[in-house]
Amino acid sequence: MKALQAEHVPAMAELHVRAFGPEQAWGEKTISDLLGLASGLAYGFWTNDRLQALILLQISPGTADILTLATHPDWQRRGLARDLLRQAENELAPLSVLKWTLEVAADNLPALSFYQAYGFKTDGQRRQYYRRADQTRVDGVLMSCRFAGH
Repeated sequence: MKALQAEHVPAMAELHVRAFGPEQAWGEKTISDLLGLASGLAYGFWTNDRLQALILLQISPGTADILTLATHPDWQRRGLARDLLRQAENELAPLSVLKWTLEVAADNLPALSFYQAYGFKTDGQRRQYYRRADQTRVDGVLMSCRFAGH
């Protein structure tokens, strides 16, 4: 795992398109703006000089909010996302971060399954939070999880 910086934004945006498709992917400006926040952090896994998985976080007292977690489709189901969460926990625990929070689309069943398997619990929902390309709306599911050992 490697900390991601401003020079990695193009690779991050490219990976986001591959993971989420062009309709839902974040562009370079969005990623750059989030990474540029004083509270923004990102980590990624690289192979052969290509970014294969990333996590973009916003840190607040005691909490790491997962803004996005993406894995290249060719590398999904190999444990990269789980490893990113575990290694990020190790990096963040000395900063007194003890809890993950996130929100995920209710129709993103693979992500919901992944987070539940990791130990995330549902805290609530945001009604019709996401707008799809066909203009339909999908709820956002709010989830949280304590860091391992806390």
